[in-house]
Amino acid sequence: MNVHKKLFSISLVLIACFFLSLLYITNQENAFPTTTEVCGVPLLIIDAGHGGEDGGAIAIDGTYEKDINLQIALQLQEICSLFGMDSIMIRTTDTDLADHTLPTIRKRKISDINARMEILNSNPHAVYVGIHQNHYKDARICGLQVFYSNGTDISRQIADSVQVYTSSSLQPDNTRKTKAAGEDIYLLHHAKLPAIMVECGFISNEEECRLLKEPAYGTKISLCIAGGLMNYYTTERIA
Repeated sequence: MNVHKKLFSISLVLIACFFLSLLYITNQENAFPTTTEVCGVPLLIIDAGHGGEDGGAIAIDGTYEKDINLQIALQLQEICSLFGMDSIMIRTTDTDLADHTLPTIRKRKISDINARMEILNSNPHAVYVGIHQNHYKDARICGLQVFYSNGTDISRQIADSVQVYTSSSLQPDNTRKTKAAGEDIYLLHHAKLPAIMVECGFISNEEECRLLKEPAYGTKISLCIAGGLMNYYTTERIA
């Protein structure tokens, strides 16, 4: 392990310890109804959205969404591992799951989505976490927002936990609410397992785009996602 990677790992552990402390404090303050049931954190499926020839949205500075997604997804995997959560990564490089023998981009995109769906269907006891970035015509709009599958009520509860944890620990001015996924979000709309999609921020907003590209900020976002999952699965339940 080189010096820079070692320093990064040490910093990650220290930040994780800080957020775990914050998680404990947050749990004491949040007025969520509780149950006596304590569940272990299940296997995670972490999906860095897009990849390969599918760049996703294009940021205000020309950055592709797929690259920010991958950076945050890899950080989330490492942090979840520190917290004792196992994960399956949909991708770990700039690639996709498409059948590249197909002749058109549309057909390849459909095959990519179907391949991702197959991973979800093959792991029905897991929790799916999609990582994406938002884009909007009004460049002033910013803030993380979580979408959830209507397939299970647990999806909404997990999404609420991640959203609340982010607002309380990283984005105090973020008043966004979680939303149910429509038909346009194919994986969440058809998922039979608990599934959320985290739109980590708006890459159409110059300042937020700059932050999202910084590894340190990506670590904070990842810790908020992991903290929200931990909050739901190991302590309290949202009614």
